[in-house]
Amino acid sequence: MRPWAMRLPQGTAYRLLLWVVACGLAVVTVLIVHARTLQAGIEELGTQGRQRIAVYLQSIKGELARYDYLPAVLALSDDVAAMLRFPADSELRENVNNYLRRVNDNARSSAAYILDLDGVTLAASNSNDPISFVGVDLSYRPYFQNASKGTHGRFYAIGTTSGVPGYFYAIPIVRNGATLGVMALKVSLDSLEATWKSGSDVVSIADGNGVVFLSSLPSWKYRTLEPLASTAIEQIHDSRQYDGAVLTQVGISKASRSTEQGQIVRIDPSINGGAATATRDYLEQRRPVPETDWQLLLFSDLAPARASARDAAVIAAFACGFTLLLALYLTHRWQALATEAAAKRALEEANDRLEHEVAERTADLRQTNQHLECEVEERKRTEVVLREAQDGLVQAGKMAALGQMSAVVTHELNQPLAALRTLSDNAQVLLKRTRFEEVQKNLSLITDMIVRMGSITAQLRSFSRKTTPHLATVPVKRAVSSALFLIEQQLQAENITLHQDLPQEELFVQCDTHRLEQVLVNLLTNAVDAVGQCPTRRIDVRVTTDGTRVSITVRDSGKGIPPDLLSRLFDPFFTTKDSSAGLGLGLTIAQEIVRAAGGTLQATNSPQGGAEFRVELPLAPAGGADV
Repeated sequence: MRPWAMRLPQGTAYRLLLWVVACGLAVVTVLIVHARTLQAGIEELGTQGRQRIAVYLQSIKGELARYDYLPAVLALSDDVAAMLRFPADSELRENVNNYLRRVNDNARSSAAYILDLDGVTLAASNSNDPISFVGVDLSYRPYFQNASKGTHGRFYAIGTTSGVPGYFYAIPIVRNGATLGVMALKVSLDSLEATWKSGSDVVSIADGNGVVFLSSLPSWKYRTLEPLASTAIEQIHDSRQYDGAVLTQVGISKASRSTEQGQIVRIDPSINGGAATATRDYLEQRRPVPETDWQLLLFSDLAPARASARDAAVIAAFACGFTLLLALYLTHRWQALATEAAAKRALEEANDRLEHEVAERTADLRQTNQHLECEVEERKRTEVVLREAQDGLVQAGKMAALGQMSAVVTHELNQPLAALRTLSDNAQVLLKRTRFEEVQKNLSLITDMIVRMGSITAQLRSFSRKTTPHLATVPVKRAVSSALFLIEQQLQAENITLHQDLPQEELFVQCDTHRLEQVLVNLLTNAVDAVGQCPTRRIDVRVTTDGTRVSITVRDSGKGIPPDLLSRLFDPFFTTKDSSAGLGLGLTIAQEIVRAAGGTLQATNSPQGGAEFRVELPLAPAGGADV
């Protein structure tokens, strides 16, 4: 026993061997069915081909016999004999030309013409045509040579004068035992080709030299079945049989075997006029054409027979496969029935154990679920408390920023108030003096100052209002302008240069309007503090977009952020300022606001010097709905 068989369970090697033998028998059966079906298909093609060949031969024989009598009838005319005796008589020639023309038209032949013993055409049915045989020397044609020697001439060739192929009949014109000339008739065999082309067969006729001159495939005409011998080439050249044609060989090669029905050949794609993409096999059957040296060739495509053989093989393969699968199914079914009882008992025991375990697991899951529900409720309460605390921190950050700006704002408001008092006193004096134009000018100045003070207090009141976070489509340029308005007095008081790089078109982000302004005020206030003690006091505000996000960058010309403090910059209650300047919550609150809107807040040191804070928020469509 082989080693692999020794490792298999008892009986398994035997069953495997049986399956291998069964599969081998199935493969052999499929091959035998394919071979027998293919042979039967070839025999059927051969039988059908012989029947069709008989029909083709009969049609060729009938077509050739159709005009066999006509040259002899034409030669009986006395005018024809008189013209041959007196070829210089123009009246006789014209009478014969008219006679030949009438007979040719009635017979529907291609041309009828008379040659003298030197092979020169004296009269023809096409004497009045642009291309006429009259005066043409045809002594090189075999049909003339045979007829001038007293026998009938038969010849197929391409006309050297007209360039039109045809079949030529020729007989001698004899009077009182003397040969006066030759009567020739040319007919077209195109009707045969037209009939063949309308059918599905591939049929051709080759002459004694193996040159195909009639075929249902135009690409085969004037091509050879085999390489031409030197004598055949010389003969064709001397007779100018295929004048102007290039006699190349048809791409036919013999297959590996032949049958009683004919030769199996392989033909290149030209069999279909070049439409096929690969060579195909055909059954070639040849029969001689009676009373000629021609051969009729019929090519029957083996593709249907091969397809039938493949179909039969596929059916046999399916039948064998079905049988093997049925045997395999029955074998497995028998094994399954043998183990079904034991499996049923084991299943019942496992089911009992499973029910007990399910009951225990269900109790554990119920207890765990109750515990999780308690944790969820506790986390919800904690989240509410954290949200309230965060809102309080945001408001505290606002108040801290307001506290930092209060001194500058108070100073800014005191100046307009003092000016208002002076202008009102001047207005009273001017009224008494009836200087109304100057009074009107003072009142206009008073109105402008009131509007200015009102805008400052309104912006501060809007900024300090405690609001619930509400995401909306916020115009970025407007938010930047509002934040800059709030610190405008600080910038002037500290003599700080502000540079803005804003896009021409308005960009929109999804955020809370007041909270975005709070973030920007915080970053701008930090920038003001950073450049307060620097010789160059500059703050750059830049807004850009990459098509999906909007970046708002605030950069100052200060000393920058120490590298060891960058990682702690957003920690709660961490600050580099004096304790009186803030609680250290501004950046923490700003980061939480930006993160809640789906964005990021980053701090770095600019390569040009100073600190750089970048706010990135998702780009929102213009005019989008509030969220």
